[in-house]
Amino acid sequence: MAIERLDQLYHFPGFHFHPLRGDRAGQYAITLQGPWRLVFELDRDEDAIVIVAVEDYHK
Repeated sequence: MAIERLDQLYHFPGFHFHPLRGDRAGQYAITLQGPWRLVFELDRDEDAIVIVAVEDYHK
């Protein structure tokens, strides 16, 4: 299934999709498994995402 807008990710509760704040404003995160999350941002044209990190957000 493809999405056309980021707000559609809110419809998948297991993702815990949310925008990041502070020095990471403009980036978004979804939960992968356990403490791991995928952090991404939109590319310049806002028609694709760029993966910034896969990280343990408890560290």
